[in-house]
Amino acid sequence: MNKNNELTHEGIVSRIENQDAWVKIIAKSACAGCHAKGACSVADVEEKLVHIKNAPLGLEAGKKVTLVANKKQEKFAVFLGYVLPLVILILALILLKQLGFNDSTTAILSLTILAPYYTILYIFRERISNKLEFSIRKI
Repeated sequence: MNKNNELTHEGIVSRIENQDAWVKIIAKSACAGCHAKGACSVADVEEKLVHIKNAPLGLEAGKKVTLVANKKQEKFAVFLGYVLPLVILILALILLKQLGFNDSTTAILSLTILAPYYTILYIFRERISNKLEFSIRKI
Protein backbone atom coordinates (compact mmCIF):
# COMPACT_ATOMS: atom_id res chain seq x y z
CA MET A 1 0.00 0.00 0.00
CA ASN A 2 1.25 3.48 -0.82
CA LYS A 3 2.48 5.33 2.29
CA ASN A 4 0.52 8.45 1.22
CA ASN A 5 -2.72 6.44 1.36
CA GLU A 6 -2.08 5.07 4.84
CA LEU A 7 -3.08 6.15 8.30
CA THR A 8 -0.79 4.61 10.95
CA HIS A 9 -0.85 4.46 14.71
CA GLU A 10 1.58 2.74 17.07
CA GLY A 11 0.23 0.46 19.74
CA ILE A 12 0.98 -2.46 22.02
CA VAL A 13 -0.59 -5.90 21.65
CA SER A 14 -2.80 -6.36 24.70
CA ARG A 15 -3.94 -9.94 24.09
CA ILE A 16 -4.24 -12.62 21.42
CA GLU A 17 -7.14 -15.08 21.07
CA ASN A 18 -7.36 -17.51 18.18
CA GLN A 19 -6.69 -15.36 15.08
CA ASP A 20 -7.74 -12.08 16.71
CA ALA A 21 -5.59 -9.49 18.44
CA TRP A 22 -6.47 -6.57 20.69
CA VAL A 23 -4.08 -3.64 20.42
CA LYS A 24 -3.92 -0.85 23.00
CA ILE A 25 -3.35 2.60 21.51
CA ILE A 26 -3.07 6.02 23.10
CA ALA A 27 -5.43 8.50 21.43
CA LYS A 28 -4.36 12.09 21.97
CA SER A 29 -6.21 15.27 21.18
CA ALA A 30 -4.27 18.02 19.44
CA CYS A 31 -3.96 19.71 22.83
CA ALA A 32 -2.14 16.73 24.33
CA GLY A 33 0.81 17.24 21.99
CA CYS A 34 0.96 21.00 22.54
CA HIS A 35 4.00 22.43 24.29
CA ALA A 36 1.73 24.58 26.49
CA LYS A 37 -0.55 21.74 27.64
CA GLY A 38 0.57 22.18 31.25
CA ALA A 39 -0.80 25.71 31.25
CA CYS A 40 -4.32 24.71 30.31
CA SER A 41 -6.66 21.97 31.44
CA VAL A 42 -7.84 20.65 28.09
CA ALA A 43 -5.04 18.14 27.49
CA ASP A 44 -6.84 14.94 26.54
CA VAL A 45 -5.22 11.52 26.40
CA GLU A 46 -7.35 8.38 26.16
CA GLU A 47 -6.37 4.73 25.99
CA LYS A 48 -8.32 2.68 23.42
CA LEU A 49 -8.46 -1.01 22.60
CA VAL A 50 -8.67 -1.88 18.90
CA HIS A 51 -9.85 -5.33 17.80
CA ILE A 52 -7.94 -6.73 14.82
CA LYS A 53 -9.47 -9.71 13.05
CA ASN A 54 -7.20 -12.28 11.39
CA ALA A 55 -4.01 -10.93 12.94
CA PRO A 56 -0.72 -12.21 11.51
CA LEU A 57 0.92 -15.19 13.19
CA GLY A 58 3.77 -14.62 15.59
CA LEU A 59 2.30 -11.70 17.50
CA GLU A 60 2.82 -11.72 21.25
CA ALA A 61 1.16 -9.75 24.03
CA GLY A 62 3.27 -6.78 25.07
CA LYS A 63 4.96 -6.31 21.67
CA LYS A 64 4.88 -2.96 19.86
CA VAL A 65 3.08 -2.91 16.51
CA THR A 66 1.86 -0.37 13.97
CA LEU A 67 -1.83 -0.30 13.05
CA VAL A 68 -2.44 0.61 9.42
CA ALA A 69 -5.69 1.81 7.84
CA ASN A 70 -6.50 3.10 4.40
CA LYS A 71 -7.19 6.85 4.00
CA LYS A 72 -10.50 5.97 2.32
CA GLN A 73 -11.54 4.22 5.53
CA GLU A 74 -10.61 7.32 7.49
CA LYS A 75 -12.76 9.51 5.24
CA PHE A 76 -15.67 7.07 5.54
CA ALA A 77 -15.43 7.13 9.35
CA VAL A 78 -15.31 10.94 9.44
CA PHE A 79 -18.30 11.07 7.10
CA LEU A 80 -20.37 8.74 9.30
CA GLY A 81 -19.27 10.27 12.58
CA TYR A 82 -19.26 13.98 11.80
CA VAL A 83 -20.39 15.07 8.32
CA LEU A 84 -23.65 13.13 7.99
CA PRO A 85 -24.89 14.00 11.52
CA LEU A 86 -24.10 17.67 10.86
CA VAL A 87 -26.07 17.60 7.61
CA ILE A 88 -29.00 15.89 9.35
CA LEU A 89 -28.88 18.47 12.16
CA ILE A 90 -28.82 21.44 9.79
CA LEU A 91 -31.61 20.05 7.62
CA ALA A 92 -33.72 19.39 10.73
CA LEU A 93 -33.11 22.94 11.97
CA ILE A 94 -34.16 24.43 8.63
CA LEU A 95 -37.21 22.18 8.25
CA LEU A 96 -38.46 22.69 11.80
CA LYS A 97 -37.97 26.46 11.59
CA GLN A 98 -39.92 26.51 8.29
CA LEU A 99 -42.72 24.58 10.00
CA GLY A 100 -43.04 27.46 12.47
CA PHE A 101 -41.53 26.01 15.65
CA ASN A 102 -39.92 28.47 18.06
CA ASP A 103 -36.14 28.48 18.53
CA SER A 104 -36.06 26.40 21.73
CA THR A 105 -38.29 23.68 20.34
CA THR A 106 -36.40 23.67 17.03
CA ALA A 107 -33.06 23.20 18.82
CA ILE A 108 -34.32 20.42 21.10
CA LEU A 109 -36.10 18.52 18.31
CA SER A 110 -33.10 18.86 15.98
CA LEU A 111 -30.81 17.32 18.57
CA THR A 112 -33.40 14.63 19.33
CA ILE A 113 -33.48 13.67 15.66
CA LEU A 114 -29.85 12.57 15.95
CA ALA A 115 -30.78 9.83 18.44
CA PRO A 116 -32.28 7.55 15.74
CA TYR A 117 -29.23 8.19 13.53
CA TYR A 118 -26.81 7.03 16.22
CA THR A 119 -29.12 4.11 17.08
CA ILE A 120 -28.96 3.00 13.43
CA LEU A 121 -25.16 3.28 13.51
CA TYR A 122 -25.13 1.13 16.64
CA ILE A 123 -27.40 -1.50 15.07
CA PHE A 124 -25.18 -1.72 11.98
CA ARG A 125 -21.89 -1.50 13.88
CA GLU A 126 -20.76 -4.97 12.77
CA ARG A 127 -21.32 -4.19 9.10
CA ILE A 128 -19.60 -0.82 9.48
CA SER A 129 -16.66 -2.32 11.38
CA ASN A 130 -16.09 -4.73 8.49
CA LYS A 131 -15.45 -1.69 6.27
CA LEU A 132 -13.18 -0.03 8.84
CA GLU A 133 -10.54 -2.68 9.41
CA PHE A 134 -6.98 -2.13 10.54
CA SER A 135 -4.05 -4.33 9.62
CA ILE A 136 -0.96 -4.87 11.75
CA ARG A 137 2.70 -4.38 10.98
CA LYS A 138 5.33 -5.65 13.37
CA ILE A 139 7.88 -3.07 14.46
